[in-house]
Amino acid sequence: MKTQKTLACALAAVAGLSLTPCASAALLLEWTFDEAAGDALNSGTLGAAADGSVGATAGRVADTPSGSGFAADLTAAGSGSVFSAGDIDIVDGLNTFTLSTWINIQGLNADQGGSSNVRLMSEQGGGSFPGPSWNLNNPNTGDRGVDNVRTALFVGANNGFGAGFQDQMDIDAADQWVFLAVSVDLSVASNNITFYVGDLNSPLAVAGVASTGGIGPVSGDGGANTEFGIGFTSAAPTADTSLNGYQDNVRVWDEALDVDALNRIFVADGGFVPEPASFVLVSLGGLIALRRR
Repeated sequence: MKTQKTLACALAAVAGLSLTPCASAALLLEWTFDEAAGDALNSGTLGAAADGSVGATAGRVADTPSGSGFAADLTAAGSGSVFSAGDIDIVDGLNTFTLSTWINIQGLNADQGGSSNVRLMSEQGGGSFPGPSWNLNNPNTGDRGVDNVRTALFVGANNGFGAGFQDQMDIDAADQWVFLAVSVDLSVASNNITFYVGDLNSPLAVAGVASTGGIGPVSGDGGANTEFGIGFTSAAPTADTSLNGYQDNVRVWDEALDVDALNRIFVADGGFVPEPASFVLVSLGGLIALRRR
């Protein structure tokens, strides 16, 4: 389901919020999956070089956070439920970046014979595991289920390997859309990974804060074939690591976006807006007008 970056900035403008993150952060990759079939075309600044090649059993579904367009259908068992951009450097060498997506879990991948270490997004190689991998993880409390998971981020960087876990809340994405984001600032050593969660009935909130230590910028792959993808990792290229569910609006920025910037994207995608708030009605009216053009 497509949401133009201009819509999020327009919402912020009407609401009187700062536009600095919209103006300065580059949206490197955006897969909206609105092509109905075939490859996912990149509407980010990296252009067609970062298009996502559709796997053999990946498809589309007309079930999205906004109720219009299409999302990626990754429910088929096996290692073919993936989209991959190939060996393109997206976050290599960056000190800061943000990943965001929407997920809708239809079942547990492990119940289909796949890995429980689901890759929501990965650009991580084997060996020393250079690059980032954003995974579904076991919950903070209780047993893992479609209604009880959390996310974790693993990053291979120039000066070491770091990991952070979403430690403040678990996720219920059982047959419902949930927005997830993680912002990363490797230029500092502590509190440098922040996780966010929101859905169609709950506002965006901080879901965890973690520290990696001073590991420096994201490590390059040293010429190895390290692909960016969803449901896929070059660290285990033949494994079934996809979500058993739907995924939409995969995005990568080159800065660590804050909660205000991410909330603009979340709301523009159809995320929950608290009421009463007088600016909300005006803002949504502006969005509707823009969408009709």
